[in-house]
Amino acid sequence: MLRLSKTSGGGISVEGSTDGKAVLEVYIKGNNTLSKTEIEERLQDYTLMVEKEGSNLICVAQSNKSNWRKGLSITFKIKSPRNIDTDLFTSGGCIKLANLHGNLDFRTSGGGLELSNLSGDIHGHTSGGGITAQNIEDFVDLSTSGGGINVSNAQGEIKLRTLLAGLFV
Repeated sequence: MLRLSKTSGGGISVEGSTDGKAVLEVYIKGNNTLSKTEIEERLQDYTLMVEKEGSNLICVAQSNKSNWRKGLSITFKIKSPRNIDTDLFTSGGCIKLANLHGNLDFRTSGGGLELSNLSGDIHGHTSGGGITAQNIEDFVDLSTSGGGINVSNAQGEIKLRTLLAGLFV
């Protein structure tokens, strides 16, 4: 299982590959006025953890301070085997998933969902963005509180919910 939680201000991208290898990249950005030294100093206020527990990959990027103005954007970009289960959460970024099959759970408070070539038991939610999905199948449950939904080529039991904007299927 791939488990990522509490990324602050950054996104999560997971792409399945056929070579069976897993690769994790972590991107850390400050605003355009921060120097490399200032970014390194602000990182002292973060818990940044990447570890493997059995077959689980756990990645956490969490601020230990409540001042979001001094926050950093920490993004996880993962290449993994195609067959995988996920439990993903980010408080401020987009979630992108591609070429995956499994029990896929993911949610974001402040970004959109970009999904392609997914199958399995799929549950996704965003509070602050739209959802774009193509080539999704099996059981799909997607919802947004703050954007539209655009889905193409969906098969199976599909549940789509939006509170504020349009739904295009």
